[in-house]
Amino acid sequence: MEALYNCTGRVYAWLHETGKIYGLNGENLAFVDKGHVYNWTGVHIGWWHDGHIRDRFGAVAVFTADATNLGVVRPVRAVRPVKQVRAVSPVRPVKSVAPIKPVKQLRWSNSMPF
Repeated sequence: MEALYNCTGRVYAWLHETGKIYGLNGENLAFVDKGHVYNWTGVHIGWWHDGHIRDRFGAVAVFTADATNLGVVRPVRAVRPVKQVRAVSPVRPVKSVAPIKPVKQLRWSNSMPF
């Protein structure tokens, strides 16, 4: 699993190679599907591109260590916590229609999408 860092450089969540996003306690937060990020009720909450997630307004929410094209100052990454046991993932829901992708903002997200 790959760490997803927030604007402070701390690990906020984990990205599994299947595209599932888990919280630090192993809970299911969201999933990535063809460049779109959905929560487990099927609501579109962001976009995955170049190793980072942008929120519904186009601001950077979280990023991986290898992320590119952020457009914001990358913080110093904190020490990674121990990976937790993952919870069993629910069945993928019916996805909502993805909105039009916003213009990339050169700022950090004000609120986390998940």
